[in-house]
Amino acid sequence: MLRTTLAELADHSRCPVVSGQASSGVSRSGPASEGWRGILQDRLVPLFGVGGAIVLQAASFGLQHAWGFPRGPVGVVLAGGWAVMLGLLRRHSGGLLSPILAHVVADATIAVLVLGCLR
Repeated sequence: MLRTTLAELADHSRCPVVSGQASSGVSRSGPASEGWRGILQDRLVPLFGVGGAIVLQAASFGLQHAWGFPRGPVGVVLAGGWAVMLGLLRRHSGGLLSPILAHVVADATIAVLVLGCLR
């Protein structure tokens, strides 16, 4: 799976598509964090406890990334693991600003790395 992802980056014919996905991710960071960490995680806490809510929102977030970049199981695991960290950050900070900023910075970093394939 990782080799496929690296091969996609090396294939310059795919760069406009991949870079478009990565750069548009920066603008979606706030709403994504608000939805998963703000709404979903908060609604799941009374049902499953804090730990269960964080894991379930992360699993949902990871599965939503199955068709993104990187796609497939690698994308699910990377995004799901990242969502656990964002969920914990949400819990410990007591608000959404910290996870939103972390998500924006991460997506911007990915965009810069992917856009580097255009050179």
